[in-house]
Amino acid sequence: MLIEEDLLMALTGAVMGAIAHRVVGIYLGGGLADPDFSPDSATVNILVVTNEDPDAQLLEIMREAHQAVDEQFPDWGDRIDIEYVGLTGLREFRDGTHHGLRSEAGEPLHREPLTELNVLGWEAAREQSIPLVGEPAAQVLPAFGREEFQRAVRGHAARWPGWVREHTSVRQQAYATLTMCRAWYSARLGSQVTKREAALYCAAELPDWEPLISWAEQWWYGEDRSEGPDRLPEVQAFVDELSARVLAGVCRPQAPKSAADEDRGRAQ
Repeated sequence: MLIEEDLLMALTGAVMGAIAHRVVGIYLGGGLADPDFSPDSATVNILVVTNEDPDAQLLEIMREAHQAVDEQFPDWGDRIDIEYVGLTGLREFRDGTHHGLRSEAGEPLHREPLTELNVLGWEAAREQSIPLVGEPAAQVLPAFGREEFQRAVRGHAARWPGWVREHTSVRQQAYATLTMCRAWYSARLGSQVTKREAALYCAAELPDWEPLISWAEQWWYGEDRSEGPDRLPEVQAFVDELSARVLAGVCRPQAPKSAADEDRGRAQ
């Protein structure tokens, strides 16, 4: 059995063993659900939907359960992102009174308020996740409007200039580059795709940045992950530029010209 399958069984078993009576669904996203799966760089994104909002008691129970999984799979600790959200929180997060649980990049599981930024992960689960427990995510998670999705994209993009100044390893540089490609794609086309698909799209749309984007894509999906030359200043400049353009709405597609517009253009 592949190590990834062992990990998924351990994660699912830990959740169900601890709180099966509260679980509505468990959904797999991230690199393990990506058709361009790369075992050396893939992340595991798990969304657990519960019948009630996660509380402090659930936090303590799941911290202990996840610690056992981390000890069993130490090489995956910083590549497991997991979120717990209740059905009520999914429906009513806009009122600002609901919390979920989250752990990203090896940080401890913690409670945090649900905000519009969560919409990106929930929408990705609706569109692309694999159900490990329960009905398909599209039958459990509510739909989100286009403008709400776009606000979440802009909020997400706003965080990355700061992130890339605190996380500076080569892996994190490649990750930040590809993440901003996904933000650009989502802001421009209103949907989410894999890192590779977003990188190919952005490399064609942004030729000045094509060498950097191609480097990040090859590093992430290729076999050679040597440190190589430091590209941090270039990565930070790329993230700054795309973040600013997403926030300013510069990346939005232009409306197609009408026949009347074309006629006026020719007359001029």
